[in-house]
Amino acid sequence: MFTPKNQWIIIVSSIVIIIAGTYYYYSPMGSKNSDETIVTNVSHLMLLPRERPIVAYLRQANLLHKQQPFYADVIDGDVLLIFPKIGRAIIYRPSGNLIINAGPFSLQGQGIINSESSHSTSTTRVSAQ
Repeated sequence: MFTPKNQWIIIVSSIVIIIAGTYYYYSPMGSKNSDETIVTNVSHLMLLPRERPIVAYLRQANLLHKQQPFYADVIDGDVLLIFPKIGRAIIYRPSGNLIINAGPFSLQGQGIINSESSHSTSTTRVSAQ
């Protein structure tokens, strides 16, 4: 019934399923509740606006450091919460349960206006004011 070929297929399939499941479980993007968990954790640290934030997981922190002083202390894995209605952004570090930075921002079209410059960018990014 179980030939060596069938056993090999079962073993490889099991390993792939275990790896994929582990990645999905530990990935910030993998859990549907991870955004809600982040917002809940941040709400225990500071009073949050009564709107649903846009949640972005920060990658390539070294590039963000160069873009804006707002990102000066971020590391890969930090989370950016954007509250567009009130114009507020918060950087949260899940690994230490810390608020890294918070500040105002403004949106114009698809770009973000930085109060330190008079031009808008063509890409969507948050600039602290």
